[in-house]
Amino acid sequence: MPLVILLLTHGVLHIPLRDAQGTVIFLFFIWVTSSQAILTLTRLRAVASWKVSAAMLVTLLFVVFTYLFAAEAFTHFLYPDPQAVTRYFQAAALPGRLFDMLVAGTTLLTVLSWVYLYARAHGREMPMPAWVRALHIRLYVLFMNRLYLDMMYERFARGIMRLAHGLDKPSFGGSR
Repeated sequence: MPLVILLLTHGVLHIPLRDAQGTVIFLFFIWVTSSQAILTLTRLRAVASWKVSAAMLVTLLFVVFTYLFAAEAFTHFLYPDPQAVTRYFQAAALPGRLFDMLVAGTTLLTVLSWVYLYARAHGREMPMPAWVRALHIRLYVLFMNRLYLDMMYERFARGIMRLAHGLDKPSFGGSR
């Protein structure tokens, strides 16, 4: 059913499906977003199953249509000529194998994290090697500190301000 909704949306919006890495990226984000919404809706056990199923399908349709409509509208706004868009996408494309490996690797990591979260939600503990736990803690601290970009930006800004103040001083003993 999700494939039918996706193909229907592509037909309505006239989006090419072949040879476009941008389309694959949008499809990937649509899959992740709609899957997350569906996984969230499956936790609603108190509601009748037909209502949850209908909500899942409406959510999927809404997410697919919104992503693709926004992408197509923005692309057409920026580049009204379809040949120009095709040339830009071809120029920005990664080598095929590299792109496929990135998509496959990201998909695998996404699915494995969902399996891990599902197991934890049901009280099961997944066996993890010690190095994975240590890496998890280090990455958590790194991302909690926003990769220390704030600190680097502050140092850079202070250096620029010192340089600006140094250039602002008169170079000879006179006053302004």
